[in-house]
Amino acid sequence: MLDVESSKVINLETFVPRGDIDPVYLDSPYYLYPDAIAVEALRLIGAAMTEAGVAGIGIFGYVLTARV
Repeated sequence: MLDVESSKVINLETFVPRGDIDPVYLDSPYYLYPDAIAVEALRLIGAAMTEAGVAGIGIFGYVLTARV
């Protein structure tokens, strides 16, 4: 098995209008849930992004398991 390090951090690089995202990128959703300590911060960021009509473009770490 091959493990890739997880940072538990989502790095938002930029924000774009939601309508600028090609639907082809939305065919495989990923659901991310914050640790208990970050729930309020994520809720505030999400609310601000919704109000502004933008989506965040970023990178997140996750564990990749490969079988050989």
